[in-house]
Amino acid sequence: MRKSALGPLVLLLVGGLLGFQARPTPAILEAQQFRLVDASGRSRGGLTVPPDGSAGLALLDESGHTRAILDSDGLTFLDGAGKVRVSIASTPNGIGLILSDERGNSRFVLTYQDGAEAIATALDASGRVVGTWPR
Repeated sequence: MRKSALGPLVLLLVGGLLGFQARPTPAILEAQQFRLVDASGRSRGGLTVPPDGSAGLALLDESGHTRAILDSDGLTFLDGAGKVRVSIASTPNGIGLILSDERGNSRFVLTYQDGAEAIATALDASGRVVGTWPR
């Protein structure tokens, strides 16, 4: 009579399943900082609360350079050299958008204050206004 190897395997499997208990998922995770890492363990971003009490989210590229920042002041995008290229900010009574060149100089600014017209301003490389809308 041939013994089946299945019997011990079934016992092992059933015993393992009976001994396994799923951990409850916490309703709230609390921390002062969360760090995002890639498969190699390199930092790719983070969510943090610095000593001033503001909260911020930073996203990093493959080289570890900050490419985007979201905080209570707004949203900022940086290029690979670390220069600010796009900034979006909110104030208590308006919003603003700034587009910058490769040197970090503002080249286009769009602002809106509640109850007023939006204003768009174009600037040259030296920061001189070359156009404003509406005129």
